[in-house]
Amino acid sequence: MKYSIIILLLFIAIPIVFADDILLTDDLYARDSLTLDVDIRYKIKVTPTTTVGYELSNLRAMLYYYPKEDYRQNILSIESSPQATIDNDAYLFTWNFFKTQPYYFGITSRIKTEMNAPIINKKITFPIRQIDGSYSDYLEETAIIDIDEDIRQQALMLAAGKDDLFDVVFSIGEWINSNIVYDLTTVTAEAALPASWVMENRKGVCDEITSLFIAMNRALGIPAKFVSGLTYTNAPEFTEPWGPHGWAEVYFPEVGWIPFDITFGLYGIIDAAHIKMRESNDAQQPSLRYESRGKNIDIEASDMEKEVTIKEKGEYSKTPIRVTSSTLSDKIGFESYNVVEAIIENLENTYQGFDVIFADTTHLHVLSQKKQPVLLKPKEKKTIWWVIRVDPLESGFYYDFPVVIYTTKQANTSTSFQVKETYNIIDKTTAEMRAHSLDVIQEKPLSSAFNFECFKETLNYYVGDELTITCDVKNNAGKDIDNLELCLYNQCEPLSIADDEYLSPRFTIPLEEPGSMSILMTLKNEEIEKTSLVLATIFDEPSLSIENIEYPLQLDYNEYSFITFTLHRNNQVPVEKIKLQITHSLIEHEWEIETLESDAKLELAIAGSNLDLKDNKFVLSAVYESERGEPYLVEETFFIELSNPTFSQKTMIALNKFGKWTKEFINNVFT
Repeated sequence: MKYSIIILLLFIAIPIVFADDILLTDDLYARDSLTLDVDIRYKIKVTPTTTVGYELSNLRAMLYYYPKEDYRQNILSIESSPQATIDNDAYLFTWNFFKTQPYYFGITSRIKTEMNAPIINKKITFPIRQIDGSYSDYLEETAIIDIDEDIRQQALMLAAGKDDLFDVVFSIGEWINSNIVYDLTTVTAEAALPASWVMENRKGVCDEITSLFIAMNRALGIPAKFVSGLTYTNAPEFTEPWGPHGWAEVYFPEVGWIPFDITFGLYGIIDAAHIKMRESNDAQQPSLRYESRGKNIDIEASDMEKEVTIKEKGEYSKTPIRVTSSTLSDKIGFESYNVVEAIIENLENTYQGFDVIFADTTHLHVLSQKKQPVLLKPKEKKTIWWVIRVDPLESGFYYDFPVVIYTTKQANTSTSFQVKETYNIIDKTTAEMRAHSLDVIQEKPLSSAFNFECFKETLNYYVGDELTITCDVKNNAGKDIDNLELCLYNQCEPLSIADDEYLSPRFTIPLEEPGSMSILMTLKNEEIEKTSLVLATIFDEPSLSIENIEYPLQLDYNEYSFITFTLHRNNQVPVEKIKLQITHSLIEHEWEIETLESDAKLELAIAGSNLDLKDNKFVLSAVYESERGEPYLVEETFFIELSNPTFSQKTMIALNKFGKWTKEFINNVFT
């Protein structure tokens, strides 16, 4: 989903023309808070496929998509209908009967949202050198967040020469905003497509645009997650004001998760009209799952029905920026060019990212991009520009052209210039030279004449290892370069390279802590600046635990029960070749798990007739290996008492025990 700020500009052709400019920004975007009633509903229709022999013994719906509590969203009340239980962050609705009418269910809530985000008031260094293993899920590729070579290289190019994390993340959003078209077509609106598809086709809707943004961040070792929810829009493409939407949150060390909505032009903060419903690794994580047990039936689920009602609006938020505007000339002739300048000032001691948009005006053409993302560091001031051209007009009149510039921070400005046939004409070259003179960024021309790529020598590393980085450097500049520096972070070594020479310097880094590392290598001097990013994962020792063991304390001879437990991975280290075993004087059972990717809940049926008379000690053990083959062991013990066995039952237990002993004796003798 996207939104638009509606601008109405009146253009009147009279001997002396004054144009009234009316800026109509939507009220909801400017509020510091909103109190909302959010109602989401679903229905399931179960239809028999035969006239007889059909049944439905159990139907379950697991709803993950509902308003979530976080730093900017407070859940005032929430209820499920019918009554549901909460299981693993999902509302679990259960029906144990068949009916011909649809099964209706949903969530009703009242929430308060705020235009709020954690404050970033100082530079956070890029790359992120050490990342806790708990964030590793938000660094990985997925089917949707795929990172191909085009994405990786574009991300590296955007990050080249930057050591400020907000600057890097913003640059990714800026590039996407300028190069990816929001395109509400069937192919992109009905099913989420991979980031690589968006990169190749240069179009997408909010989910796809967000997926590409996340992929580029992850390619640079920056954790990013997908957030899905509801948001308000006044864009004409949408028939309803509130609809599904996707945006991102990016992890900033020492600060936390920071929202970025590239579609809405919001960088580092989102407005109160965003309702957070779910966060996940990518856009493919389901909002709703169904399970059923039965036969000869068809199950059809409806799309989500939603209703958002505004109960209360907060105060108008104070904009943190000031915008002023002017033109190169206030009087120009027909078909003349002009330059509009906007000076944008950050009034706060915090980072501010936003879009600045040049509003459409009749008979006025903008040659540069109308929408320009802008990043202002604390108290920073910038100047941006647009080259414009006026159409041919009817002779004999003065024309007053209004210029309105607005931002996604609710700061706006306006100016105007007069047009008359006899006024001076500014040519295109003069206008463009003036515009480019406002830019302060100068490219280093020799950078493209160097090949520079760094890589690690091993896929995975462990604490205590040494990480070796090799950098391939090739000079295609047509001359010898003697004053280069090759830098690992801020540690730089001098480098001289002859024309057409190829070098492969190496660096070694001791690895002392687990987690993810981003190593930025820089090759630079006054004329050249190239960067290469190396990502590495440092594993700790693998660790498993056996948790939530449930078993009967006592069991009669003729009773049956279960032993259940959970095998839990205590960190993000891969655990392989797991052999689980329950041992008892009369009972043995084994499981084998090749790789444990998430918690595994296991159970074993147990009969009282299999217990011993006295020694009913159970040992639950797990033997496993790391990726490098080192063995590990964890075990737990518990006891189950055989309750009041009769004489005949004792006899059967003794025979059972003797039979087991005999079998083991024979096996030992003949094997």
